[in-house]
Amino acid sequence: MNPIIKLHQEYCDYCITFKGYSSLSIKREFYILTPFVKHLKLESLDDMKELTRIDVERYILERKFEKNWAARTIKNNLQALFNFFKFCEDRGHIELNPVKGIEKPKAPKDLPKAMDKEDALKLLEWLYIAPFRFEFERIRAKAIVAMFLFTGVRRSELLNLNISDIRIQEGVVHVERGKGAKDRLIPMNERLIRILKEYISERVRIKKTSTHFFVALRGDKSMGDGTIRRLFSRFKQELKMNVHPHKLRHTFATLMIQGSCNLPALAKMMGHTDIKTTMGYLLVCNKDLKEQIGKHPLGFTSDLPHRNYPSKPF
Repeated sequence: MNPIIKLHQEYCDYCITFKGYSSLSIKREFYILTPFVKHLKLESLDDMKELTRIDVERYILERKFEKNWAARTIKNNLQALFNFFKFCEDRGHIELNPVKGIEKPKAPKDLPKAMDKEDALKLLEWLYIAPFRFEFERIRAKAIVAMFLFTGVRRSELLNLNISDIRIQEGVVHVERGKGAKDRLIPMNERLIRILKEYISERVRIKKTSTHFFVALRGDKSMGDGTIRRLFSRFKQELKMNVHPHKLRHTFATLMIQGSCNLPALAKMMGHTDIKTTMGYLLVCNKDLKEQIGKHPLGFTSDLPHRNYPSKPF
């Protein structure tokens, strides 16, 4: 194994253990470092020691023109490389972090993309009648989508849920060590509770005993990310809906604001550290806000005191 890749594995173990990084975040950084090492033909720790800021800048420039990298991709690559080389610098493997001092481009802040209420309902209704090979598979698919739509959990958080995290009696979902290693409780509405009860009953019927809440179709192990990818691929093919788990998370937040949920409460449910992140959903609801402004008591011209008086020229 390439010694630099091996050292990166040590870095990954350190981040998961001491910094609380998720395995998904670490995997993204690994897929950033691997092509970097290959492209620059770094085969030893000595090669890594000779890296300079110019080498990194040249790599980013080449990838931008070859792969048409966007500003966000460049920013993510520079951050991942900086994190790893800082780890190497702290442990004496290199004298200076070659990424230090390189400016990161400002990535454009896109508005969250959400489904409207009608499409969200269409998606849920399809899951009640859609053909699946096994009844458990259909009920599980319905529970997966309902969790995204009614709690706003992230994909990684859903995959990490345990049976003990679904507190039906209390009516809450416990997200343990979500993004940023933060725990939170998300209340469940009646529709979600009914859907999850159906899924739990089906789990019991087919004798699934895994401590993971969402389990694989075969065996008694946790459900993998591939199951979610295949399910959302069906939505695209059969419903012509280009939807993904994070879009359902955005949909949850948008619908909650349209339903008059206050921002501090929504921020807690979403697991946002900064309420400014949550405020981004206000812009998505701009259409709804325009409709609401029509309710201003002074907005009706028929109520104006001069309505019966003719206009007088100045």
